[in-house]
Amino acid sequence: MLLQMTKLLLTLTCLLAGSVSATQLLDPTRPAVGLEPVKGELSVESTGLVLNAVLINGGAKTAVINQQAYQVGQRVSGMRINYIDNNQVRLENGRVLTLFTTVTKN
Repeated sequence: MLLQMTKLLLTLTCLLAGSVSATQLLDPTRPAVGLEPVKGELSVESTGLVLNAVLINGGAKTAVINQQAYQVGQRVSGMRINYIDNNQVRLENGRVLTLFTTVTKN
């Protein structure tokens, strides 16, 4: 009789504990509270210019911006390209387009 009561008490405890913890579980696919886009933050859509690649062949440097090839002196979206470096392009209005760097694991 004592063994049956112990089993019953243990079963009830497990059932109650399971239902309490299940109500406290959070949906991992829901966005975190407070994570909203910052107003005024520039995005690729709002700026319109994306540096896709920089090609260097000897001394000739070509920037691929929005999938189009440009060289120093040419204009993109009405702005002259002043400088092309290994990973960035400087425009006449002071704007700098930068390649995203590859993240590698050491």
